[in-house]
Amino acid sequence: MRTSGFMLGVCLTLGCSSPVAVPDAGLHPAVIAISGVTDIEVPEVAQVGEEIVIRVKTWAGPGVAYRKGETRTAITESSVLIEPWDDFSHTGGTYDTQFNLVHEVRVSFATPGLRSVVVRGRSVPGYERTEKAFSIQVQ
Repeated sequence: MRTSGFMLGVCLTLGCSSPVAVPDAGLHPAVIAISGVTDIEVPEVAQVGEEIVIRVKTWAGPGVAYRKGETRTAITESSVLIEPWDDFSHTGGTYDTQFNLVHEVRVSFATPGLRSVVVRGRSVPGYERTEKAFSIQVQ
């Protein structure tokens, strides 16, 4: 299993302490990266017909997301697009108190070959669009 980073405690390590600019309350694309660091688990290899789990941990805390929303997906035989959405609040705050919301996608492939996985979301600071790409070798 490959993980693109480790979010828990990232802000303490990176010294994130500035307020976060967030959108209005409601469902919005989730924060998948803090200062470029993500926590996304994608298997490197899968077997034909085997169900695999892709986990995207989104960032939540005061002033950012406070409840997991939906996980939008577009799955074809050659690719998986994942767009986690979370519910945002207006509580203000800083990066100091964080927790993760876990979005999971289960998928299997009927034929062998290389598959692409793209996770789209937002990054902080700045709440800018970002995406992370991975590949899975199906045998």
